[in-house]
Amino acid sequence: MYTNDCGQASKHGTTELESQMRPKANPRQTTPQHELDPVFALIERIRAEEGLGQQEMATRLGLDQTIITKYAGGTKPGRSAIIRLLQTFPERTDQVLAALIAAQP
Repeated sequence: MYTNDCGQASKHGTTELESQMRPKANPRQTTPQHELDPVFALIERIRAEEGLGQQEMATRLGLDQTIITKYAGGTKPGRSAIIRLLQTFPERTDQVLAALIAAQP
């Protein structure tokens, strides 16, 4: 047991206020802990707006569904996937370019 500045006992050496300020884990969180690649985030947004599942999106892009799953796991989309995205959704060219710029270090 530790005692904080206010004289309150704590098992872990933190005040009650400090423990309340920590972010709580969200058990329903569906996004990976890493930051999403902007291009993959765009792929997911287009997929959602078009009402497509991962398999349907992969088919429209001419990719294997496991590739989309790898992108969700943190693998960055390659040039061929970006070209196919542009060919499949030409009306989204500005969004694809913006995502590519955002992906630059």
